[in-house]
Amino acid sequence: MPAATVRMPWLAWTNRIARGMAATACVLLAGPVAAMAATAAPAPAATPAASGPRYALCDTYCALVDEHGALVSRRLYEHVESFDGPVALYTYQGRSGAIDADGHTLVPPVYKTLYVVQDQPFLLAEADMPAGATAASSPAPVKDDDSAERSNASSGSGSDGSSSSSSSSSSSDGKVVAPAPPRPVAEYVLYDFHGRVVLARNGNMVGAWQGHPYYHDCPSPDAPASACSYVFVDGHGKPALRLAYFLPVDDTLAPASRDGKHFGYIGPKLEFVVAPTYAGANPFEGNYARISTTQGAGLIDRWGRVIAPPGRYAGIYPDGDSLLITAFPSGERHCAHYLRDDGSRVPLPAGLCPYDAGRSRALGYALVTGPQGLGAVDISGRLLIAATHTRLLPLDAGHLAYSDSDSGNTAPRYGVLDTLGKPTLAMRYLDIKAGPAGTLIVRDSSGWGLANPAGKWLVPPQYADVRVLSPQLLSFKVAAHDGHGAIQVLFRPDGTRLPDTSLYEPEGVRELGNRQFAWKIYGPDRQTGLIGTDGHLIVPLQRFSGDPRPLGDGWWLIHRDTPQGAQDQVYDAHGARVTELAPYTSISPFVHGAATARTHDGDAVLIDRGGHVLASYAALFPLYTDAARGDAVIEQTLDRCYVADPAAEPAPAAAQDAADHAICADPALRALSRATEKAYYGAQSGPCVPQDFMALRRPYDKELAQCRDSACLEHAMRAFQARLADTARQCAQSPATLKWLDRPVEPALRVRLRRLIVQHGKNFEADPGSETDNSPEENKPEEDGLVFHALSLDGRAAVLAVQQNDAHNAPFWLLLRDRPGKGEPPQWRIVLENYGGYLRPLEGTDAVHNGLPVLRTQQHVSCCEHQVDYYAYDGRRYAPSLQCTQLYDGDSPVLLCGDAAPAGPDSAAAQEQEN
Repeated sequence: MPAATVRMPWLAWTNRIARGMAATACVLLAGPVAAMAATAAPAPAATPAASGPRYALCDTYCALVDEHGALVSRRLYEHVESFDGPVALYTYQGRSGAIDADGHTLVPPVYKTLYVVQDQPFLLAEADMPAGATAASSPAPVKDDDSAERSNASSGSGSDGSSSSSSSSSSSDGKVVAPAPPRPVAEYVLYDFHGRVVLARNGNMVGAWQGHPYYHDCPSPDAPASACSYVFVDGHGKPALRLAYFLPVDDTLAPASRDGKHFGYIGPKLEFVVAPTYAGANPFEGNYARISTTQGAGLIDRWGRVIAPPGRYAGIYPDGDSLLITAFPSGERHCAHYLRDDGSRVPLPAGLCPYDAGRSRALGYALVTGPQGLGAVDISGRLLIAATHTRLLPLDAGHLAYSDSDSGNTAPRYGVLDTLGKPTLAMRYLDIKAGPAGTLIVRDSSGWGLANPAGKWLVPPQYADVRVLSPQLLSFKVAAHDGHGAIQVLFRPDGTRLPDTSLYEPEGVRELGNRQFAWKIYGPDRQTGLIGTDGHLIVPLQRFSGDPRPLGDGWWLIHRDTPQGAQDQVYDAHGARVTELAPYTSISPFVHGAATARTHDGDAVLIDRGGHVLASYAALFPLYTDAARGDAVIEQTLDRCYVADPAAEPAPAAAQDAADHAICADPALRALSRATEKAYYGAQSGPCVPQDFMALRRPYDKELAQCRDSACLEHAMRAFQARLADTARQCAQSPATLKWLDRPVEPALRVRLRRLIVQHGKNFEADPGSETDNSPEENKPEEDGLVFHALSLDGRAAVLAVQQNDAHNAPFWLLLRDRPGKGEPPQWRIVLENYGGYLRPLEGTDAVHNGLPVLRTQQHVSCCEHQVDYYAYDGRRYAPSLQCTQLYDGDSPVLLCGDAAPAGPDSAAAQEQEN
């Protein structure tokens, strides 16, 4: 390929794909994206209809609401980015997916990266593929209809455009088997805005241009460019056009070649608008593009017309701001030609050559040069200003600054000419620049000032410098300094001086898109304020941190650090404080009259301009706030409708129990169900063994399953609560099986039992730091910290030995005295060794097993969690019978035991109900 043609690497097109902007403002606009016309290949599916704005209320998760504060979806998200047209990107567990304006999944979150293709109705996904999965697969077909069904015959995609090994089915026992989780369709996948797979390839990247999907086809990653091609596909994923070269520029005409030797330009219909007859083709710059042949470089326009024939000119320089093209003829280096847009030459007066045609589109004239100096001609070549000036600088459409002085070692002097060559300002000034509203910024020996074209001073020349802040505002710097910086004064173009709102040099504040919006001003003692582009005061001088943030319609937010703490303040376009927004922080820009913010207690809310709350995250999802995060296990246990991971992808609906469906759909029944579960798990934390209550569970669940209306459900729950209460009362009336005896353990017995514990394998160490207890003098801790307590286990003598320490849990040994035979001394043996909390190391229950009570221990885990273990006597020792965890719902304990799984639907059904 000729060197004159610029050819980008095949990966360069990825730099032209716009990433979705992060939703720092939490405003997610959903709107239409124009569909691109196509005839060579079927046009893409119509872009989804426009919806109203969407806002993300983010706490632990993000909720999607509309401008009225109504929930768009019951779904929650880990993170949602701004809507790009009718779609938005979101993440789940570090992977990217896409949703529509109603919160429905278009692309499952299984991809490493996901982008919205710039200005086109497609999403481009890239996945991590297993090693070796680089062979190109055939393009993925797309169904012709607009239904929710998407298919990928080559890779087995699921209905969500992702690949899965199988759909949901029933097992041999009739239970619903959940489908495999979604996985990427391919390494590179192109989706449309309906979530349908348009193109899927492994090893070869995909993209879209002017609404047409394509892939880059290379036999291997290291193949030379000449061995690769670009393949456009039709609506069925079948190849429609293969190009040896294609440059996907942001234009409606792109350089392309079928064979890699002959180049032209294809248009939005994938047809060659400019025939492939050139040896090289560069992207269009404005209305012109450079091409090359064997004869040399040339210039064509968008209609393929030759403006500069190849080989005629050695250099061609089109300028988007100019009506004229500067071209140097071959063999001529000193005098160029001005060309019109049809390629014809602009005739110039004899002896004159082009000098500068920049801005000729706006000015209506261009500069020329001759033996005696610079002059100006109009676009037809007619002489306006004689070419006799040493310097000539365009100011505006009617005036030029000029200088005829041969300065030598002195600064040149400038004056002003009109386009007829008549002086309007004498040539005696050190510098002249164009000012706003037709004014002239002029500097003489006294400093900078502002004058009109007739030379009348609007601002006297006495300032050290000047800046144009906007078409309505100028800032002049006073030469004097006060140790903080040069003092500034503000003027309007008519010479009106504004009040001294700025003492130091203003600093620009820009909004999105880099458009100048306002200026920060500075005062003494690190004070900062804000003025509008016309100079009116928006925020008075004060101390605040960071840049002011525009909230829309001229409103501004500043962040202040006050003695009472951090504070956000909002000012309107007239500089008045918007006190209605004082209760909020982190306010995002208003869109459609609404904005997201946070209350001072941390709730994410949607507010209007009057400060009224339209939606509250904490009110909508109280169980999924940062404050409630620690209660997730409790809620999952007590609330059969609670979803442990609300951001997980909704699974296909399984067969949900009718009772669960009815309970979760009725807030009153749901509250009653939670109270019933709390009574069930709370009763187990009492003196009864949990099995007393577990035995009631199966009949209760069966009774619920047989209910067909709300009244039956309510009756079943209240009856279950009554049975729980009756069981607890019966347990409370049972005689105590473990009694703490109010008598000391004899010293001789303590020595004997300590020896038995040591022989059992415990090597004690002295613990002089043990806390002093209130036990009798003869029961004080020994050197090893052992304390002995006399017990009665259902009438049998026992001793509990506890080693006191500074920890929450202490080791203990339970020793039982066997009943001696006739003439035999009593024997002691260890029947239980464990750790217990320092408050209640060992407790009895209402149950008896093999003649001895069932015991329970409680170990401290954290402030709000204890491990509770139950032990039953097996005839020789106490063996573990049940392990439980005690948590708290508020101040009420609830006990969760091994087989006592939380009641409620499976996760798939719960997800379906939540959504």
